Amino acid sequence: VAIDANHDKLFVQQDLQYWTSKVRPGGIVCGDDFQMAPVREAVLEHFDMHPMPVENFSEEAKFDFIWTITTNPVTTFCVFRKEVGPA
Repeated sequence: VAIDANHDKLFVQQDLQYWTSKVRPGGIVCGDDFQMAPVREAVLEHFDMHPMPVENFSEEAKFDFIWTITTNPVTTFCVFRKEVGPA
């Protein structure tokens, strides 16, 4: 699922809550504008994980981080939905 809507923190929180529930285990939730404070705060709170640049990606750690890809000036985030437990 790719999320790109209103960047107000409340709207981002609502989008994450709704759309994350639609993603199957092992699927990916992503969105852009992670460099914007309201988006970043909502994503960090929702997933309760630390961001990690995609250059450090590994299969062993893919469920442990919010993966970030920066193509100035935009930073995109990607989160793999965990195989077990709520996202």
